[in-house]
Amino acid sequence: MPWPQRGSRCGWQGGIRSMGRTRGRRSSPSGELRRAAAYIRVSTGMQAEEGESLPAQQARLHAWAKENGYVIVREYVDAGESARTADRPQFVRMLQDAKAQPRPFDSVLVWKWDRFARNMEDASMYKALFRRRLGVELVSITQPTPEGAVGQLLERMLDLIAEFQSALTAENVYSTMAYLAEQGRWLGKRPFGYDLRDGRLVIKPDEAEAVAWAFRMVARRERSVYAIAEGFGTGNPFPATLARGYKWSPTAVRKMLQNEVYIGRATWNRRYTDIDHVDGKSTKIRGYRDPSDWITVENAHPAIVDEETFEAVQRVLEEYSSRYPKSKRGEYLFWGMVRCARCGHHLTWHETKKSPARLVCSEYFRPRHMACRPMVYIRPKDLEEAVIGAIQEIIAGAEQTPLTFAIPKQARAASPEALLAANAAKVQRLLEAYEAGAITLDDLKTRRTILEQEAERLRQAAASKDSGPDYEAQVAALRERLTDVLAILQDEEAPVAAKNQALGAVIREIVIDREAQRIDIHWRPIEEDLQQ
Repeated sequence: MPWPQRGSRCGWQGGIRSMGRTRGRRSSPSGELRRAAAYIRVSTGMQAEEGESLPAQQARLHAWAKENGYVIVREYVDAGESARTADRPQFVRMLQDAKAQPRPFDSVLVWKWDRFARNMEDASMYKALFRRRLGVELVSITQPTPEGAVGQLLERMLDLIAEFQSALTAENVYSTMAYLAEQGRWLGKRPFGYDLRDGRLVIKPDEAEAVAWAFRMVARRERSVYAIAEGFGTGNPFPATLARGYKWSPTAVRKMLQNEVYIGRATWNRRYTDIDHVDGKSTKIRGYRDPSDWITVENAHPAIVDEETFEAVQRVLEEYSSRYPKSKRGEYLFWGMVRCARCGHHLTWHETKKSPARLVCSEYFRPRHMACRPMVYIRPKDLEEAVIGAIQEIIAGAEQTPLTFAIPKQARAASPEALLAANAAKVQRLLEAYEAGAITLDDLKTRRTILEQEAERLRQAAASKDSGPDYEAQVAALRERLTDVLAILQDEEAPVAAKNQALGAVIREIVIDREAQRIDIHWRPIEEDLQQ
């Protein structure tokens, strides 16, 4: 049930005031207004609810601020966002601004605590971060709590209730959507070939014609997936394929040809999206649910393709997959090291029954209007012989041309002094995280020991650092490392992964220039050893 509003006889706020001084009611002795930020979150379902809409929250926050000695200097609004994750762009921006120096505000005002966070874990973490680490006051204008232990208890009770309400809302939404899906309603974006009217899919003639043509062409083996993608990407023969700004890659065409929606079958709850929080960042994770959780409805909408044609297309696609298998990943020598001189993309392994294995520019296989052509390729055996030959020349001191040492990446090119400063900042953040209760004492000790060991190594590197190694020193150091690498490459029993690891320690990348008939090896410089 909702909390009683201000002014009611059994009002929540009246009871709170009797317990002691309340957070958010502090007036400056000099009458100076306190700078505040207003954080407003409105979920999609709340947009039209009276009292919870965006304008209503804004009006109440500004009125409360004026009455209680605050001035709102910034507003952060997440409209249509969920409170169950940290994936709220304006909330993240507010947190970043709170860390800035000078800080633009000293307080954050929210309408209710569930606008700030809607589960216990997030609420505890972010409240501790704002209050203890950043020194920012947090105020709920409709749910004020007293200072001290009683206030902390009440806030946690409110956070727990908000989490319960969020879970209950999610269950209700799922039940409603499941019911609509069982009735044949379409609950996602409209697929190409259809329009969406009153929650149901109806055929869009100009697009449906292109879909039916693609299925016929593949079923009869008159067009390949790549040829269809190329035609759709140029609007030939159907201009409708360009109307919605589609990027018709072979993958997009293949997904269309495998989509059961075109035979009138609607499936809901097939996939899920979750949020993984790592190092303060939110990463979306997508996957497929168990088929027992899917809701499938036959004849939910008009079909564009009959089932016989659809099944014929699936057989052709399966045949294509077996004839042209995906590139190997990590199972071949030089994996991830070879690039095309023309477009800069990687060369990947390709092998068919009719042609020998080759490393081919990955962009060659895109539709013609986007492809890197003519083909840039090299046979793996030829590349292996060339690299081993170059290594042997360097070891013998007989290299024909000056060696190319790759410029270290910006993240790795930092001086030991700069890395020491970054290390010290990490230690400080650890201490602040411990003070805020975000990590335990054991975590603090373990991570601090690791950082102290790293700092000692960096101090030694800084003490021995001169103006930087010259070319001769680079070659001498490389020659010393290549002796061990060559032994691993020539060991027939060594696994490919071990050979790639050895090569990756000395080679940044290998650039293939087919037009100039050149193989350029970019060696790793000595400086990179300091950061590895």
